[in-house]
Amino acid sequence: MLTARVLTAQRLPPELRICIAGAVALAVAMGVGRFAFTPMLPLMRAEGLLSVVEAGSLASIHFFGYWLGSISAHWKPLRSGDGLRISLLLIVAGTAAMGLAADYHLWFVLRLLTGVLSAWVFILVGHFYGNRLLAAHRPQLQSWVLAGVGIGICATGLLALVFMLAGLSSALGWCLLAAICLAVIVPVYKSPVPAGATPAAAAPAAGSGDRQRWPLVLAYGACGFGYSIPATFLPLMARDEIAKPLVFGWCWPVFGLAASVATLLAGRCHRLSDRRIWAGSQLLMGVGVLLPGLHPSIVPLTLAGVAVGATFLTITMVALRESRAVGGDGAYRLLALLTTAFASGQMLGPLSASLASDVLGGFGPVLVITSGLLCATALPLLRQPLERK
Repeated sequence: MLTARVLTAQRLPPELRICIAGAVALAVAMGVGRFAFTPMLPLMRAEGLLSVVEAGSLASIHFFGYWLGSISAHWKPLRSGDGLRISLLLIVAGTAAMGLAADYHLWFVLRLLTGVLSAWVFILVGHFYGNRLLAAHRPQLQSWVLAGVGIGICATGLLALVFMLAGLSSALGWCLLAAICLAVIVPVYKSPVPAGATPAAAAPAAGSGDRQRWPLVLAYGACGFGYSIPATFLPLMARDEIAKPLVFGWCWPVFGLAASVATLLAGRCHRLSDRRIWAGSQLLMGVGVLLPGLHPSIVPLTLAGVAVGATFLTITMVALRESRAVGGDGAYRLLALLTTAFASGQMLGPLSASLASDVLGGFGPVLVITSGLLCATALPLLRQPLERK
């Protein structure tokens, strides 16, 4: 294939090949495997396949799978090369099965499994590709790797919009997404990935490291809870306000575009410390989550998409850097711990929001509470000086 020949050409620098492969892996694993359910949800709801509570349950079980994947990586190091490639193939298969199956209980199992696999891919890409770029003295390229998540989200959102405008069924849409993913993962198979397992580094000693880790863990967990509600229900909330796909269908592509652009900009920001970037991003996320809670119309929903999209990947990028700075030799385990906290928050977010919507008749109250949680956990980051190991 042309893509494979280009990426294996000798004139392309190895670190750039690694960057492209990492971005593609995250675009498939996260943009599609993890987040495609969000823009596909209005289509599935319009076909009468899911209730709001069932949709929230599917989102939460997927996030529970992500939690299982991250905690398993924390206790047992993953094998990098084959693990990454097999996980991506299984995510593609799980995406196709969402269209081929027409049973809620099978969807439940599929969302659980793709959640586990998405966590493994994220940790493998974040750790191994990040270390390779650092060793090549090109750490700034890590922002391009993480931008793959936003690119995948934006592309998936645009494709879902095309499906709605073309009158395609959600089943065909899932199968088309899987076919596209299968075609684009060639760079991952052509890019060198370190062989073997991650060394099981001992946890850092108790003391100042612990005092630095736990504010990060709590803030990252709150971020997972806060972003997961709009990341699951934003297009659905927009559809409830305006039923025209050309209007509500743009919320999710805007979310992904904002995520990519903000991550690239934050990667070039050297004047602010990582902690300040993190805290500022989380406060902005809190404002974004609050807007549709106060006034659920299309403008606040779009602004929420921009604010949350522009911050959740930036926080993820900073969390990767902080795991190396604070974790020292235990950076891999700290990254897995942070990912577990994030997964715990995002597992509870959609379920809480769907239950609140069903009982209270709207998402407003849980969005207001979530905004307060985001802001409260962001402030301690500003009081935590970094003591690098």
